[in-house]
Amino acid sequence: MTTSSIAGRGNREIREMLLYIARSLVDHPDGTGGQTARALKSIAGASGRKIGRCLTLDIVPEAGRSQ
Repeated sequence: MTTSSIAGRGNREIREMLLYIARSLVDHPDGTGGQTARALKSIAGASGRKIGRCLTLDIVPEAGRSQ
C-alpha cells in the first residue's frame, strides 16, 4: 500500500488508521476478491470528506510478493 496520496498535516492520523486496519484485516491479500481494498478506499474517501479534502488510496503489491 502506498500512502503518497495521504500526506501532509492533519492526514497522518488517517494514514495510520488505514495502515492499522489493513494490517489487522489482511492475512491473505489475494483471498477476498478486492472487498477489503474497496472498504479501505471507502474509509479513505469518507475520512477525507470529513476534513474537507479529497483523499485517494492506491494499493500496490509489496516487492517480492506475487499478485
